Amino acid sequence: MAEGIIIDLNGDPDRIRLFHLTQCFYALRLQERTGLRHSRGSVLNLVRENYGVKSRTLTGAVDELAEIIREITGDYPKGYKR
Repeated sequence: MAEGIIIDLNGDPDRIRLFHLTQCFYALRLQERTGLRHSRGSVLNLVRENYGVKSRTLTGAVDELAEIIREITGDYPKGYKR
């Protein structure tokens, strides 16, 4: 039997939004650190359109997303340091 992670979002829009924000944060951070690009399009453009991120750079967008996540949860994402 395959192992996996189950995330219980219960259809809660706020939890779903936070989950998506966190996915975008770590995708941008990976892109920033390694130079790898996402195969399905620009994550930077996605967060600029959906979450009001103003930055045009990966570093700036990572910082802005970290602030948005901190406003929602009260803490920065795990592993975030600036």
